[in-house]
Amino acid sequence: MGKIYEALEKFNREKVKRPVVPEVPPEVEVAEEIPAVDAPGRDIEIESLPVADQYVDYGLNERLVTVTDPQSMAAEQFKILRSRILYPRNGSIPRTIMVTSAMEEEGKSLIAANLAISIAQGIQEHVLLVDCDIRRPAQHLLFNVSGEHGLSDYLSHDTLLSSLLVKTDIEKLTLLPGGMPPANPSELLSSGKMGSFVEEVKNRYHDRFVIFDCTPAQITAEVSVLAKSVDGILMVVRRGKTDRDVIERSVSVLGRDKIIGVAFNGFSHLSREYEYYKSYKYRG
Repeated sequence: MGKIYEALEKFNREKVKRPVVPEVPPEVEVAEEIPAVDAPGRDIEIESLPVADQYVDYGLNERLVTVTDPQSMAAEQFKILRSRILYPRNGSIPRTIMVTSAMEEEGKSLIAANLAISIAQGIQEHVLLVDCDIRRPAQHLLFNVSGEHGLSDYLSHDTLLSSLLVKTDIEKLTLLPGGMPPANPSELLSSGKMGSFVEEVKNRYHDRFVIFDCTPAQITAEVSVLAKSVDGILMVVRRGKTDRDVIERSVSVLGRDKIIGVAFNGFSHLSREYEYYKSYKYRG
């Protein structure tokens, strides 16, 4: 058995203690509204509402609406996105999914986290969420866990993977934080060790989805390397943020055939219709 397999099996038998960390910083983009996708033969079209003023306090960041506000329009759109991924129109189910954007501050980390939660909320699906944005890791802040150690330790040292995995408050969702930002992030993420890690989790765990929160495609070099190893890529585009030609260049770099959809972040024109739908009572 591979070391990664052994590490995950060991982790499944142990519970990692998680200290409280500070509130999510301003640079973590808020996915106030999540929305929609378009890929040849594999369309994903979703829209959503801003986060509700009142939410359930699970100790998680309030923007994780799939848990804190599960009846909201935003949470419902993640369910739609999950369904489109689990039941694609064409091709096989993508088990390893990269979530990225063309530029910074488009909401990729928030969408990656909510997507991971939504999949884990399914009946049989288990999820490993990997924070590959080791320059500016954010997932540990969203899930309110320690970010002192993580993927950067695994890639740069001989740290056991089982000691880095974190059990979140979400059942069936495990997190591998980014760890402390290293001096050579591009080299680590483009290394053979990273490639082997992706291949092993993809090939060994057929009941597990792996979500990679990756750096922006137009800013960092390693994304195009990782893109070759994953089954599919979800592009996040924030409304009014990035020019079309920049997005097109990113798609070309990543590989158009790998794009399973583009999540447009920042739409809410279905809000009134959804509120009406929620208030409507069916009569038997």
